[in-house]
Amino acid sequence: MVNQYTKADLFPLPGKKLALLVDDGLGGGKDFESCQKSSQFVKFQLQKLGFLIAHEKCVWDPCQKLKWLGFIWNTETGRIFVSPERIDKAEQTVNYILSEIGRGKVLLKARILAGIVGQLISMQIVFGDLVRLRTRFLYACVNGRASWEASVKITSEAIDELEFWRVSCRARNSKGVNISTVNFHDNFDVDLFCDASDVGFGGFCSTYDRTEVFGNWVGNEPFESSTWRELECVKRVLYTQDSLLENKLVRVNSDNQNVARILTVGSRNLSLQKTAINILESCEQKNINIQTRWVPRAQNVYADQLSRYTDHDDWSLNDETFSFLNNIWGPCSIDRFATHYNTHCSRFNSVIWCPGTEAVDSFSQYWGNDNNWLVPPPSLIAKTVNKMCNERANGILVIPEWKSAAFWPLLCAQEIFKSFVSDAIYLTNDKVIVKGAGKNGIFGKWPLKFRLIALNIMF
Repeated sequence: MVNQYTKADLFPLPGKKLALLVDDGLGGGKDFESCQKSSQFVKFQLQKLGFLIAHEKCVWDPCQKLKWLGFIWNTETGRIFVSPERIDKAEQTVNYILSEIGRGKVLLKARILAGIVGQLISMQIVFGDLVRLRTRFLYACVNGRASWEASVKITSEAIDELEFWRVSCRARNSKGVNISTVNFHDNFDVDLFCDASDVGFGGFCSTYDRTEVFGNWVGNEPFESSTWRELECVKRVLYTQDSLLENKLVRVNSDNQNVARILTVGSRNLSLQKTAINILESCEQKNINIQTRWVPRAQNVYADQLSRYTDHDDWSLNDETFSFLNNIWGPCSIDRFATHYNTHCSRFNSVIWCPGTEAVDSFSQYWGNDNNWLVPPPSLIAKTVNKMCNERANGILVIPEWKSAAFWPLLCAQEIFKSFVSDAIYLTNDKVIVKGAGKNGIFGKWPLKFRLIALNIMF
């Protein structure tokens, strides 16, 4: 954004020492007077361009010590330090993990170890490459997880790394780092990895747990150029995780060199340019600042694996069956478990971002004001029923007749449906299901070996 203003001569900054983000910045000068002039000049230019300035959050008068982006910048000593709050948090996490180990625990949640690795990596601007060197074994433990909620065995080498940071974190921060040696691009809050294949897209935030995103290409999307797929992948992963990434500085890692270039300088290709603009505008709305980095394919293996996964739950009921149920129990106002290629309502929620979705993660929405169309994956049926009961949400719920399943007692007691089930219709097994873009397991095979039931839920 700043580059665009500079090129257009709308934001001339000759000789000004500035580091600018979309909504934040830091400037300096060789002495108080030049710094004061620079400050007033930048303030005037921003107001002239129509920016709304939050003056209560700004420091326009020159000072030699301030906190910015989680670091203490001291120009009197010429050094940068990690803020005390971040050091305290890292030490608390390390001490907690070591105390658990001291009580004899050798299996720890992967997300806990990933948390301390992420905290330390975010301090690389001060600690330098030592951070990556002394978190290798911790990272190896995290990579051995079956899932983010799974426990992993912590090795003796990883324990040594934790002991190192327990005694070194505050001590090394007390020395700080010379401002002149800092590479601004090493400073970020979240590392986001993205990759696209010929079948789908995938990505994750290495700094947080449970952030995997993946989906399948549909229609003509598999035949688009590799650059289109890679850029679209970045867009969908960012859109899906925007609430997590809000107010963060995010480094986007891709093994496609064109992605970094297009997100920095744009593209002559109209389609790619529009996608890049959409990404930047969406990030601006959520106060997400992005950096881009090309990484070799060997360093992007997990995102590549995610891009080759398939959505086993993107099956749906055919239009005829929906119309029949909607006519007698509807009209339904929203499809709570859908994608842009299988929704039965103009409004829908999806598990990841896709064109037209009203919200990512239907469970984050309030259902009580709608007549809901609900065809949840079997693993989410119990959660769906509980949410409907808690919010007294009406709707049409379609489930398999699995009487031994954990969700069945929530709907039926002693072979009688509960009072909030006002009516039930057993559906024919004759191809009522429309297969999705992914592998749909038992829901993609004909004939079905079980019956489906449509329930009219009324409170």
